[in-house]
Amino acid sequence: MTTLSRKYINEATEILKLFLKNRGYRNTPERYSVLEELYASEGHFNADEIFLRMKNNGSQISRATVYNTLEILVECNLVDCHQFGQNHMHYERAFGYKHHDHLICTTCGKIIEFSMPEIEMLQDEMCNRLSFKADRHSLQIFGKCSDCSSKE
Repeated sequence: MTTLSRKYINEATEILKLFLKNRGYRNTPERYSVLEELYASEGHFNADEIFLRMKNNGSQISRATVYNTLEILVECNLVDCHQFGQNHMHYERAFGYKHHDHLICTTCGKIIEFSMPEIEMLQDEMCNRLSFKADRHSLQIFGKCSDCSSKE
């Protein structure tokens, strides 16, 4: 784990601690374990993948605790959730990481992250034009990746 990753985990832990206290939620070690599991890895994971990874590493955490904790982490903006055209949500770390959008291959399921300042500027312009105050946004483009396209 990099020093930067450890820094984000430490800061995210403090944010979670304050959030739990302010909302009157229980402050349990399992919640911090889920947070650490997500922030220790790059990528997009569904709740069952996170649960199985933690179980395989010796955790006694329950599946329900993982699901409930993920909801809390999304609520306090430490984790983003996305539905990439499947029947389940995918989660990724949010705090300390640059906003990005996603290209999703409908053939193999590959997820490609990208950032494009021009898209951000167009979204801001549209919100200004319509006097709309955006809290967040998500752009997902579905199609075929270069590997799958070349196989056709």
